[in-house]
Amino acid sequence: MPIRPLRQLIAAALIAAQTTATAEPAAQYLGSYRWTQPDPLFGGVSGIELDRTGTLLTAITDRGLLIRGRIARQNGRITGVDVKTVEPLRARDFVPLRDKGTDAEGLVVTPQGVVFVSFEQIHRILRYDPHRDEIRRLPEPPGVARLGKNSGFEALAQHPDGALFTIPERSGGRQAPFPLLRFDGSTWKVAARIPRRGPFLPVGADFDGDGRLYLLERTITPLGFRSRIRRFVLSAPDLAEVTLLTTRPNLHDNLEGIAVWRDARGVTRLTMVSDDNFLRFQRTELVDYAVTE
Repeated sequence: MPIRPLRQLIAAALIAAQTTATAEPAAQYLGSYRWTQPDPLFGGVSGIELDRTGTLLTAITDRGLLIRGRIARQNGRITGVDVKTVEPLRARDFVPLRDKGTDAEGLVVTPQGVVFVSFEQIHRILRYDPHRDEIRRLPEPPGVARLGKNSGFEALAQHPDGALFTIPERSGGRQAPFPLLRFDGSTWKVAARIPRRGPFLPVGADFDGDGRLYLLERTITPLGFRSRIRRFVLSAPDLAEVTLLTTRPNLHDNLEGIAVWRDARGVTRLTMVSDDNFLRFQRTELVDYAVTE
């Protein structure tokens, strides 16, 4: 049997074994696709957005590139990525970002085509408006001064009501919750506090059409990366926290970006992307899950 299908079957079996037959929602593994490109600058993909059909892709990289393309699927599984454009992210003076300023992590693409990108090392969030040919920097979220250079606002998401949300990768203590910050167009305010559970740290986020927040978290072990996805209802007093997925080490690579969409049957799908850190022993992969309710 070819290595790739065998690996996918093993992964599916392991995840199925982790999911008990209960009424609790869970994320069901569908498949993985190793994404490669001939461009030597390709890699470090840390943020992803998909359109409502899960087909049109926008991604960002640690070297400050914005990638747009189209995902091909067969029988619900990813079979290829047709890259249409690759362009550098730019500063407010429209000069391509350089050096430490390129470390893009979180991504939002609005229905109107406006792009928001959060960066670490030089912590900031930029707004790219193609309609006005305008690039501007959003006000700083609270707590920026306490962030480490590699522990910034990696999780960035837009609520269906249009508000922008972000979560820092660090909470300030092992027992301290993560602040969920909401931008109302002028200022950032703490909208909720996400409980910190175990060693996992936020690296990606997205909302579904019902306004539920999906938080992708990651931890690193001697045996490889582990990922977790939790879902929250912001209007619920206890946030109605549900853990949809917790993987064993090295099941997937370094998953950092997540996109939530619904397929033709109305099933909520989660597509994630891994950051290979430009290392040969890591890989850029797109991973698909379906949420079972």
